Amino acid sequence: MSRAACPDDVSAVIVADVTCGYLTVPENRERPGSEHTVNLLVTRVQPREPPTKEPMFVAGTDLGSGLDYGGIAPLAGRVGREVIFLASRGTAYSEPALECPEVEEMGDADLANPTTLTRARRTSTPWRPVTTAGTCCVR
Repeated sequence: MSRAACPDDVSAVIVADVTCGYLTVPENRERPGSEHTVNLLVTRVQPREPPTKEPMFVAGTDLGSGLDYGGIAPLAGRVGREVIFLASRGTAYSEPALECPEVEEMGDADLANPTTLTRARRTSTPWRPVTTAGTCCVR
């Protein structure tokens, strides 16, 4: 694991002592020697008092939602343990992040209009991870 600055929006919601870094893992678990890797954000939150027990581990969530850092971080103080978060592959803080600007740009009107959604489904191909910045789909 290599240490790194915490993302601004993560450190903004955690009021405890927090450190961050990236864990580098193989892109494909079946090819551990491959040069293709993924960096996963690791966030460590310390309780106010010295930890009394082993750390708690919180694994990332589904790709559709990120970790609730502000909601889970206070757990460190409540249970007197260090809490270690590991972001999921492809989420906002992983590298590469599998973000889709096309979806982010859709407004409420687009989402409420079935015609727009049908047209979007017809023009989209199945998503697959790519490392090109700003691209989540291959057309």
